[in-house]
Parts: sequence; C-alpha cells; structure tokens
Amino acid sequence: MTNRSPWISFSALICLILLGPQPNSLSAQGIGVATRAGTMGVGAEVSLGFYERFAVRGGFGKMDWSFMPEIPTSYFGLNFGLPGVDASLTETKALFPETLNVGADIYLTTNLRITGGFLLQTGEMGLEGTVGSTGTVAIGSKSYQASDLETFKGTLSDNKNYIPYASIGLGNHSERGFGLFTEIGAAFHGKRILTLSATGNQNVIANADFQTELAKERTNLQEKIDSYLKIWPILSVGFRFSL
Repeated sequence: MTNRSPWISFSALICLILLGPQPNSLSAQGIGVATRAGTMGVGAEVSLGFYERFAVRGGFGKMDWSFMPEIPTSYFGLNFGLPGVDASLTETKALFPETLNVGADIYLTTNLRITGGFLLQTGEMGLEGTVGSTGTVAIGSKSYQASDLETFKGTLSDNKNYIPYASIGLGNHSERGFGLFTEIGAAFHGKRILTLSATGNQNVIANADFQTELAKERTNLQEKIDSYLKIWPILSVGFRFSL
C-alpha cells in the first residue's frame, strides 16, 4: 500500500484537473505540429488535443555532433589523452541516438503544462575518437605507445527499452495559430552499461595484458556513470502551429 499511495494521489490530481472548471481562455483543442531543438535533438512533434486540459504528444529528434565543437576526453574522465599524457586526439566526438518521445500533456493553466511519457532511443550514445601517432596513452594503470592505437570508442546501453520522462513546459501545443514553447525536465535511465573498445596494432590490442587494463578503465568509468549519468536532462525550445 505504501508504494501505491503516490500513484493514487497523482491519479486523483489528474482527475481534479480534467474534471474541474475549465478556463474560458483556452481555445478548442485540435491538431498541432511543431519543430524543436534541445537535448532530445532537432526534430518535429505532433500533438492531438482531446479536452481543454489534456493532449497527447509525440515527436522525433536527432542530435548532429558535426555542428558542435570537439570536446577533450578528459572532461569525461577518460584516460585517453588526459593532461600529462602527450598523445594527441583528433576527431573526438560524442555519439547521440535518435530519440522518439510519446507522452500526455496536462494543462494546469492556459499555457502551463506538466508532461509524463516515455522515450525510445535508437543508435549509439557515447564517445569516440582517433588517437594521435606520437606519445603515450594511459589505459587503466599502464601506458601504451600511441602509434599502437588508432581509435577508441565508449558506448552506453540502457537496461530497458522504454525510458520514462517527466517535464514541465510553457506554451499550448493545441491552441490555434502560431506560437513558441519551452520544456524542461528529465529522463530516468537508471543503470547504464558502458562498453569500451579500441582498435590498432593487433599484437597489442589482442594481448591479455591490454585487455585487462582496458577492463580496468571500463570499471573506473562505470563507477562514474553510475553516479551521475542515470538521469538525462531535457531542455527544448520550439515553434508550433495548431489547426
């Protein structure tokens, strides 16, 4: 019973909002289309209003790293190219999946809404880069010649297919005409599993010693991921039009 009580309270709140007095300022609900940009990528959304205070909304987004600056891997705690190690990295980039979202909007006022739903992500999320040809690279507790390595890649995978999210936003997707909207919230990934790999001289890469050190590197990074990458922030701004 203890675990059910928050859901019962939340359900009661939804009923009060939907069945309570409706503000006259809200226009009749309809179909809305929108474009957005943010941490769920650049993409489009479609909304369908059923009541003055309720709508369903779905969208698609893709984040293209080619429009963003390169970032040092040291920001991620990755030992490839940490300060003090003289190997250079080129073409370091982050990998972002395509994101599908579907959820329900409940309007507390004319333009203020709360949203709950799920994300479905396809594609890889992580970091990859090319190792420079000079210097040394620290992996685990040892150093290796950069000339023996070519690329590295770290990707994250979720332990569930559908990722729940919640947000609060401004702007009525179903109000007729043109308008702007914003949204802020979080997606709750939970535990995420890191896979770390490297390519290069097979005499080095396939060696048991190298694989052991790579496993140490993965373990160290997994601890950091478990600490601060369970939640993905949601921040979007966009432009919408409703019929």
